[in-house]
Amino acid sequence: MNWKATILGMSLIAMACSTSKENEMWKEAAVLHHMSYLISKEIEIDLAELKRMNLLQDSVQAIAADFETWRSNQVEVPGYELSEHTHDHSSHAAVELTAQQMLELQKALQYQLQSIRPRIKNLKNRR
Repeated sequence: MNWKATILGMSLIAMACSTSKENEMWKEAAVLHHMSYLISKEIEIDLAELKRMNLLQDSVQAIAADFETWRSNQVEVPGYELSEHTHDHSSHAAVELTAQQMLELQKALQYQLQSIRPRIKNLKNRR
């Protein structure tokens, strides 16, 4: 067997595995982004409710400001736009990231969003 053909074959297999792993990272990033979108809709409802309640409005405003910061930092996962996912990304900066970087970014953004939920719950429990 020709050693060049063997090396070429092994290289093609390695590239296919790498591409498959990259595709999985893109998909996972897209799922995280969509989950964050769904969570953000719940938070929007909760914030609207908190604003109507007679609570510490400074706390409500701080949570709302953190939520707006999260919203302004959103980055769409290229190629994974979902039809029911209708929020506006026109103001979001276009970024070029690797699949790994996008996945890490989406994880960080979801963590940031998830940290808002207990703060809302604490305020609701104070009423």
